[in-house]
Amino acid sequence: VVAGVFHRDSEESQTCQAADLMHRQKLTAKLRDLCEDMCKSVHAYPQCSMCPNFEPPDATPGVMTWDETHEMMSNLVSWSNDLLKEWHTKYQ
Repeated sequence: VVAGVFHRDSEESQTCQAADLMHRQKLTAKLRDLCEDMCKSVHAYPQCSMCPNFEPPDATPGVMTWDETHEMMSNLVSWSNDLLKEWHTKYQ
């Protein structure tokens, strides 16, 4: 009987932990938005180092940096290689 009670308590504990995690994630998401709004109101945005999961805005909007150009060219090379392989198998 004691083992059955322990097993049920363990299941209830896991269920409770899962519900707790879900509520914490929702609260964190709300606080993230509020944190950025607060930083904007006190003119600390975009230096929001205290906000959870803060991603600063693009420092060069509309301008492609060398790193972004390199990434785009790497993606283009991969895409073109895949396309050439596909054409090679299709028309061989």
